[in-house]
Amino acid sequence: MPVARSVVNLTDRMTRAATAQNPAAQHLRDWLIPVLTGIPFVKEAMAERLAELSIVYRGSAWVENHGLGPVHAGDRAPDAVLYDRTAEAELRIFDLLKTPGFVLLAFDGAEGSKATSDILKDLSGKSYRVTRPGAETQPGTLEDRDCWARTAYGASEEGLLVLIRPDGYIGYRGANAPALTAYLARLKG
Repeated sequence: MPVARSVVNLTDRMTRAATAQNPAAQHLRDWLIPVLTGIPFVKEAMAERLAELSIVYRGSAWVENHGLGPVHAGDRAPDAVLYDRTAEAELRIFDLLKTPGFVLLAFDGAEGSKATSDILKDLSGKSYRVTRPGAETQPGTLEDRDCWARTAYGASEEGLLVLIRPDGYIGYRGANAPALTAYLARLKG
């Protein structure tokens, strides 16, 4: 609800500014917008706000976070370049999100359970194992050659499970497979 309220409020303010009837308000708008958009940090903040990239769902009942890291469940999933050794091609995390459904990234050391896989399939999800450079390759394994994904998601030696929702936000982040299975069951339920 807070996100919906924020979007509606922004849309309302933009509509009012664009359709202002008062000549003084029109003049101020026509003078102020070019000045503000000429300032780099204002331009970036406006673009981020309009693209809704600054929205976070931390603390929502629909996300679950375990442990510390640079990102949390409820944050927008960061992008990183991975390498599919089977296809011999680079692949971005955002490329994985182009197909509708959930995406589970299992950083080495973390394993999802059979129950997790079954529920994920029911939710039109896909699972990928993300390994360090030179690790054993099998179908569905992506190599994090430059460790960009590991750094972006805060994956430690013990491994990490990151479930990215179809909207590109992290729904679950942690190393506990049973907790992930319970989270997925709650979503499916």
